[in-house]
Amino acid sequence: MLRDKKVNTGFTLVEIMVVVAIIGILTATITPQVSGLVDKARKAKAQADVNSITVGILAYVDDNTGTYPGGNIRIAQDGQWLNTYLMATGAAKRYLQKRIENDPWNLAYRFFSCSNYATGHSFVMSRGQDKSCGGGSPYRWGNAAVGDDVVVWIR
Repeated sequence: MLRDKKVNTGFTLVEIMVVVAIIGILTATITPQVSGLVDKARKAKAQADVNSITVGILAYVDDNTGTYPGGNIRIAQDGQWLNTYLMATGAAKRYLQKRIENDPWNLAYRFFSCSNYATGHSFVMSRGQDKSCGGGSPYRWGNAAVGDDVVVWIR
């Protein structure tokens, strides 16, 4: 007489717990590395955007006999304001390929014009992930960005 053999087709509790533990260890190991890459990508995008905006401003200054967008006055404006000069509708020349949007942290890019092109110190910046000017007033920074800020100086 043949007995019906019980066929085990499932996994035991121990096997399932081992798999869950392995997945947890892999997740704990990989997650910090991936989040670091996302931060690096955001900073790289901000740097590329700031460089493009700076090139557009320099082309504008060159075509307008040394005059910054908005004239040679002390101004601090955002990227949307720059669009009126660098992406003017119906203008003979557009200085950027696409409109200036917010930075990867959803903050406006900033343009600081401190004087005229020949003698002034102006810059374009993104305030970075911490969403603040690192170290207070940007006029005290010297030539380097502070903290996670992305800055390109125009001289």
